[in-house]
Amino acid sequence: DLCARLRGAGWRIWRIKNEMATHDADMTKFQQWWMRTLRSGYGSAQASDMTRNSLERRGLSESLSAWFWAFILPAVAVFSFPFSPILALLILFAYPLQVIRIAIKGRRTYFENWIRAVFLVLGKFPEFLGQVKFNYEKVFGLHSKLIEHK
Repeated sequence: DLCARLRGAGWRIWRIKNEMATHDADMTKFQQWWMRTLRSGYGSAQASDMTRNSLERRGLSESLSAWFWAFILPAVAVFSFPFSPILALLILFAYPLQVIRIAIKGRRTYFENWIRAVFLVLGKFPEFLGQVKFNYEKVFGLHSKLIEHK
């Protein structure tokens, strides 16, 4: 957020190439990952909302991606099913294709690329739910508690 505001004020951000710290979330359960990803979706929606009038729309591409993969694509598949079940299945085939695309582009080990790809695609669903939570709270003027993942 600070870097975005500094760039917005005309400043230039420099960073060094070397790693300065590592982050260990110590997540050992699927539920922890799910809650962290939900929180990430909430944050993307919040960042997009906060920067909606600026040139740097932070969180917008993440928000649009989550809405596409977790809402629009499944909705189109569900609504097309009564008319053409084969079309609905073809639409849903986009998920394994996306996993394959991400895994092939990966720069990690073979196993890590596939695990990462599966969780990036699966993660669109909690990201979407986090964005729904943010928008619901915004519309109804509610104040959110911190979404803990541990």
